[in-house]
Amino acid sequence: MTTTSKLEVHDTSYTSVGLDASITTEFDGQKVLVTVNSNFNPDDTSDWGWLTIYRDDTDLGPLQICHHPDEDNRAFNAIVLDSPGVAGTYEYSAMFKACSSCDHFDINQHSYSQIAVAAVECF
Repeated sequence: MTTTSKLEVHDTSYTSVGLDASITTEFDGQKVLVTVNSNFNPDDTSDWGWLTIYRDDTDLGPLQICHHPDEDNRAFNAIVLDSPGVAGTYEYSAMFKACSSCDHFDINQHSYSQIAVAAVECF
């Protein structure tokens, strides 16, 4: 899933920003490679936040702490190789939260954001 809309994160608990993808694994033990690519821009020099990836209701992180002292827009990516266990259909979501003292931070201010999933065979 890809989005080109700017997203503001205000919540101090993980919240979805619409970066979701689903996949069906074919056999038990199959791994799922999940990637998230976006950019982060704090509201001011003290704002920061976290990124995590959820598989259904399971938190696979946290994976990224986003902060930049110059208030610049910075690209980031997160990658996780997940082991969901049994074959089935799984929903992956990039979730973000702001620090408790932050007004907000922006995701996807100057480009696009993307989440991708791929089932892989590991031998």
